[in-house]
Amino acid sequence: MDHNDWLPIYLNLENHKVHVMDHQVVGLMPVDDIMVFIRHWTSCGKELGASFSYRLNVYNKRERLDFHEEILKRIKKQFKNSISEHRYAKIPTVHETTLKVSLELSDRENFPWDIVLQILPLEQ
Repeated sequence: MDHNDWLPIYLNLENHKVHVMDHQVVGLMPVDDIMVFIRHWTSCGKELGASFSYRLNVYNKRERLDFHEEILKRIKKQFKNSISEHRYAKIPTVHETTLKVSLELSDRENFPWDIVLQILPLEQ
């Protein structure tokens, strides 16, 4: 699967929890596509507890960190009510929940990081 093909498929998934381990594609999905996905999740009404995680097939630590920093920078710019921390951002959704976007350790040694989207209760 090419990076250009994944977005329409993942945007239309109705599953409550999705974990993608695409070892056929090495590298990172485009930040622009991640941002489309994030905007979709803030407005589509995903239910509380829904999650999507994608294994980051990148071996270079600097590349991975730059990728994550770029996502956090864009979230801060595009979502004025977002809260950003070291490895995550929280964005209020239009459905009175919170979308948490984070970089988390995976259970795989050769692909140690996942980007994770989770729908959480709205924080007061």
